[in-house]
Amino acid sequence: MNKTLSSVVAWALLGLVIGGWLGYSFGWATFALGLLLMVIVSGAQLQKIRRWVHNLDLPPPLQLVRGTKFLLPYIASSRPIVKRSPT
Repeated sequence: MNKTLSSVVAWALLGLVIGGWLGYSFGWATFALGLLLMVIVSGAQLQKIRRWVHNLDLPPPLQLVRGTKFLLPYIASSRPIVKRSPT
């Protein structure tokens, strides 16, 4: 939540600075494009997590490992243990 809030505040400040320099419509456009970029990035991260959930043989995405370290023991225990022979 802190990362999201700080990103929104950063985009708002950037929009304010650009709005004061080039006009308010440019400032609002900058703020709106920043929010749109945040939504697109979140959607891409969720798509990676969705792919991993459907195929647990793949390693978990970096966003899941970084953002939810408290879930790692559960994720490790929910996966079937498969011993692979060295090739």
